[in-house]
Amino acid sequence: MRLSDVLSKEPNLEFQQVDGFLKKKLPCGGQQRLDVGVVCRAFYCKNCGSDLTFSMGDRAKIACIGVTNYLVSIDCVLKCPRCATTVPIWYLVESRNEVTDTTVWVRILKRTEKLPENVSISHGAYGKYTEYLDKADRAFSDGLGAGAIVYLREIMEGITYQVAQNENINLIGQKGKRRPFKQSLEEVDKKCHIIPKEFSEKGYRLFSEL
Repeated sequence: MRLSDVLSKEPNLEFQQVDGFLKKKLPCGGQQRLDVGVVCRAFYCKNCGSDLTFSMGDRAKIACIGVTNYLVSIDCVLKCPRCATTVPIWYLVESRNEVTDTTVWVRILKRTEKLPENVSISHGAYGKYTEYLDKADRAFSDGLGAGAIVYLREIMEGITYQVAQNENINLIGQKGKRRPFKQSLEEVDKKCHIIPKEFSEKGYRLFSEL
């Protein structure tokens, strides 16, 4: 496996084995262009109106900057295959053994992308909630726990009201206003069981903590 394969996947705390990519040690701040394969990421391109695989050009190389013998900073730019919109991405990559070894075990400690206005996170398996999940994960990795919780709460509310609408569950109270969320969640879960069993006895407590 090449380094590009790891960079193209979601960050994983487990070290993964890749072919060596640095022949000699980089001094702190030293830079080298690396040919480690093509990095790819799925994004939603608003110009093109669909999820597309953004990637580096076939001849493009990533920029690698030395930090320590076990840590490197990596930059690359991915491009939409249709409209050529670009997304710059930065990685902080850690190696378990020395980064100049012939075979290296690496993991991504941090990944940050700068999305332009016409690009968003790919809808993926979670539809419209994918972007919220991604933002929650990024906020958590940046040490912003409260920010992550805001996105998770939005997801929980959104799913509850969406299921209620799909199942024609009336969530409007006597005065014409939407019921308190606790009642709405209990009503929806009673019919559709949207709360996992391990949380079912404390469903609203879970939301309260969020």
